[in-house]
Amino acid sequence: TVGYKNLEKFRETIDPYFLSRRTREVADELPKLISKKVTLDMTKPQEKLYKQALSGELYKRIVQDKLFQHQQYMNSTAEPSEKDYKLLASLEAKYDESLTKEGLQKSKLAALSFCQLVSNGPAWLNEEGEGSKELEFRRLFEQDLSEEKVIVFTRFKGGIKHLEAILDDLERPHVKITGDCTQEERNNARISFQDEKKDINTIFITYAGSAALNLQTANVILFYDTPWSYGDLYQTIGRAQRIGSLYEHIHLIHMVNRNSIDEHVLKILETKKTLINDVMGDIAEGAIEFKDDVLFHEEESNVDALFASVFGKAA
Repeated sequence: TVGYKNLEKFRETIDPYFLSRRTREVADELPKLISKKVTLDMTKPQEKLYKQALSGELYKRIVQDKLFQHQQYMNSTAEPSEKDYKLLASLEAKYDESLTKEGLQKSKLAALSFCQLVSNGPAWLNEEGEGSKELEFRRLFEQDLSEEKVIVFTRFKGGIKHLEAILDDLERPHVKITGDCTQEERNNARISFQDEKKDINTIFITYAGSAALNLQTANVILFYDTPWSYGDLYQTIGRAQRIGSLYEHIHLIHMVNRNSIDEHVLKILETKKTLINDVMGDIAEGAIEFKDDVLFHEEESNVDALFASVFGKAA
């Protein structure tokens, strides 16, 4: 792997301390993984916003809009509270900073998140226009996923409402687990999804709140956006790929817009996968190994995988 040396020596050094069972020891006990990449073209509104996000202009505009909106609120309020004044001062400072070199650097960092939000759909940034993923999400649940048990992953809890609206329109019951859920809400959502007697075949999850979650009744994980780190990808897949699953295969579907951060994230994950394979052996077969065939063609692959954790963000 480019950029790393003495991997064989490192692997031999850590081997006595590597307590996890090797893939070959559990391969027959786990459902196999089949990956599919659904490649899309961004809509015109998305393309315009995406260029603004890359340049940092979108960040500056959002900062300016928030300041302007709060100034209007302050002017229309007879007696603004101390909290209102503190927020005004904070927004003014952030706006002034956005005009400096340091602010420009922050805008570049923020651009990564904005690029992902734009790729997910303009509405995810409260902008006008329909997104390619939202259109495909509707089509998938009308056709390919209409009878499947699906986990939908996104890193942005605030965007789930847009996808819930689509499923509501399709009259498809759903639940969700995010960091905002109480323990009781989390348990109820999990139990409802796992209960085969209930007509709840879709659950939305984010990073927060889904750790150690057993959702083994699912046979599909739809990545509306792909995790930025290999460890997070592993953890998410582990919600469904568990010993005791009723399925022989777990289908991993990644929604990817061309010429967007989606492609960049997958490229980074592929690099991390190669590194992990070099250190620990081929323990990630099946994930981010995409097939060009149609969804749910059961004979297209006979792969197994136990993912390993680790390696940070793609940014």
